[in-house]
Amino acid sequence: MAFKHLLPARTRFFFIAVALSAHRKGNAMSFGLYAAGFAILTIGLIYGAFLLHLPTHWIVVGAIILLGVGILSGVKATRQRDSAA
Repeated sequence: MAFKHLLPARTRFFFIAVALSAHRKGNAMSFGLYAAGFAILTIGLIYGAFLLHLPTHWIVVGAIILLGVGILSGVKATRQRDSAA
């Protein structure tokens, strides 16, 4: 991980533990909450790319790709399963 220094180890382990416990319990997450978390992640990655002095057009390309991945994974993670009628 190239960005380990951005978050303290305790914070990283906390986020991993929360994600795993929510997955195990089967808690349904709303799309809005998922989108907000993915937006925060995307903004952090954009800021990191800016600090690394990457060209702006590549930052925009990466942001557009992350937007698409976020929407696809958010819909997949939050969709309601059809009952077997």
